[in-house]
Amino acid sequence: MRVALAVVASVALFSLGACGSSPPAVDQFVGTWQPVNPNHSGQQLVITQAQSAYQAFFVGGPVTVGPLSLQRDGDVLVFPAQNGVERQTFTFHSDTGRLTDKDGSAAGVDFELVSRSTSHPPATSQQSAPDQESW
Repeated sequence: MRVALAVVASVALFSLGACGSSPPAVDQFVGTWQPVNPNHSGQQLVITQAQSAYQAFFVGGPVTVGPLSLQRDGDVLVFPAQNGVERQTFTFHSDTGRLTDKDGSAAGVDFELVSRSTSHPPATSQQSAPDQESW
């Protein structure tokens, strides 16, 4: 009887211990984003993370551009300037939950999170940086 009681107590303590653990934190950048502007419907930005590295994929119709390797600096993901391509930033705004894609001196494009999914069609085009003019 004591053995059975000890087993039940052990299972109960283990179950309670598991309930108290919190799930892993969700990264604010990771997921599928869509432009807030309705003129850009059907286009998406997918941001993935593996360890401390981030990658962005621009999905628009039959074309997927990426991966764009990004570095995190606080609430900003940065694609550094390279080979004549201007610096590009993805800034997360915790007050609105939106993401602003800013490419050099061009006007920013605001995105809202639609899913935590990071699945995307295979890249059909690889660029050093996406051309935001098409957005």
